[in-house]
Amino acid sequence: MSCGFDIDEEEPEIPMKDALMRGIKNGTKYNKKPEDFPNDKSGYEFGLMMFIAKKMSFVMETVPFQRQGHQYTDNERAWIVYLVAKELIPYREKHDNHIINGLPYLLHSAMNAVASFDEKQRKLKEENGKGGDVHGKQQDDKQDGDSG
Repeated sequence: MSCGFDIDEEEPEIPMKDALMRGIKNGTKYNKKPEDFPNDKSGYEFGLMMFIAKKMSFVMETVPFQRQGHQYTDNERAWIVYLVAKELIPYREKHDNHIINGLPYLLHSAMNAVASFDEKQRKLKEENGKGGDVHGKQQDDKQDGDSG
């Protein structure tokens, strides 16, 4: 799969990186295990990275991340997915030794997970029309002061 962005080979400076990673790792966990993907460890890893990308999008919508005003780039988001995945996925030599387009396998997979997640969100938004957010939920027409 080819994604629509370039990624740096060196980890960029990412605002609130540690808080973002903590937010992703806390709470809901990925409900699949490597055993659920017989003979397909890469399938498990990609599924987990898609889950990480989804959680990251929710975490980025919370007040502390919205308040700081930084718009995370695709590059930064891919690196966050990669760093979290490295902590959660059982290590295999392939992660470092299998190089794709100059990137370690897991970093390349993280880039593709972010691109795939974004494409799914774009399709959901189209399906839901203007009233849907990137998570496919309908927006309420709240007025200032409504507490929800």
